[in-house]
Amino acid sequence: MAKYTEEFTKELIEGYQAQNGNYEAEQAFIVEKAKFTGHTIAGVRQKLVREKVYNAKAKTATEKNVRKAELVTQLAQLANVNEEVFETFEKANRKPLEILVGRFRAAVETVE
Repeated sequence: MAKYTEEFTKELIEGYQAQNGNYEAEQAFIVEKAKFTGHTIAGVRQKLVREKVYNAKAKTATEKNVRKAELVTQLAQLANVNEEVFETFEKANRKPLEILVGRFRAAVETVE
């Protein structure tokens, strides 16, 4: 594997920028260049980072994580029972609690 020449670096930057910010196309370009040159994908990506042209994938806005205690409170309210009945649910994993709250909420909405 040879080092990046100025000419190749220029070609790499221009080709990457020609993807017009399309993340999937940019990643495909990086993979293609890595295969073509024998460099690793991470190495090509790092070269683009050093040249200050690499665009990291934009993070999507996510709903704020609700504390497990709040999920248990919501579940108790939806089930119309005292929170203390579900107190031990706080030890459960977050994902099953989120599923239960979602299902209870959907069931309550269909009844109303």
